[in-house]
Amino acid sequence: MLHAVLREGSRRREWLTVRMPIFDLDDDERSTIVDHLRAVDRLPAPLVEATRTGDPDEVAIHGPRLVGANGFGCTSCHAIGRHRPVGVLPHALGPPLDDPASRFERDWFDRWLRDPARIVPDMEMPSVRIPVDGPMHGDLALQIDALWQTLSVDGFDPPRADPERVLAHDGRTADARALLVRDVVRDADRTYVSPLLIGLANRHGLLFDFERSGLVRWWIGDAARQYTEGKSWFWEPGGVALARAESEGTAELSLVQGERRLIPQRIRQFVATLDRWSHDAPAVEFAYSLTFADRADSIELRVVEHWEPTSGSLDPDELGHDE
Repeated sequence: MLHAVLREGSRRREWLTVRMPIFDLDDDERSTIVDHLRAVDRLPAPLVEATRTGDPDEVAIHGPRLVGANGFGCTSCHAIGRHRPVGVLPHALGPPLDDPASRFERDWFDRWLRDPARIVPDMEMPSVRIPVDGPMHGDLALQIDALWQTLSVDGFDPPRADPERVLAHDGRTADARALLVRDVVRDADRTYVSPLLIGLANRHGLLFDFERSGLVRWWIGDAARQYTEGKSWFWEPGGVALARAESEGTAELSLVQGERRLIPQRIRQFVATLDRWSHDAPAVEFAYSLTFADRADSIELRVVEHWEPTSGSLDPDELGHDE
């Protein structure tokens, strides 16, 4: 709040040109104003249930949904990540919600969500008093905590609204058959024209790119969501990224011959050629070919990868293995 009084940092509402004037205040005067505003925010803390913290694994699964249109609908009026609300009148736009701890105190955030009009009369924002059915065991306090944790994730982008189709496991059937997508996939600013997207029974998702040859994304949540733009149809990964490839321009595997390290050659557009895939629920296995140039010779290497869900930790070293 002190930074706001001092007008330090970026604008909270970028679309407004009106700015509060700067007053020549000393440190004591500024502190007095901040303390006064904190003391008269109209909603005493004891009227709100104490903050409780949700399980991080459950937050990773349910948090993005709670932020989006199928949850509390924060994206209707607030900018989050690369998302910008559309068709909202300026007076109804709320401030960006990225990195909430940089602009809100957690206790105030919880109280505000439950009764905004009690703090600012005639506020357009609805109160959050009824939990969304399903996520975080239907517990409102845990759902609000999941909102806070999810919005605090660096680089978080909320799910786009109104997908044409959603592919997802409910996470309750441990031996469910994996979901596979071979159509065009978009992720952030990149389009994958030869992908293999896998949604495992435990709601972990994997995206392989055979144009560059390698695993490019691992996430938790829905497997994939399908969208349209004009005449284009494409899928997007459906959850929060747990890991991304450090460099998508480099093939994941290389071949060592003596003291030389060979990288796979691009055949036309693609580094790898997907040969087959098969299900052995809940596992999925696929094979692809790589070609290496060794002086005048050509070496073809066939790679088989077997992935299956495991229980317990989210350690990436335990999620799968190469053969």
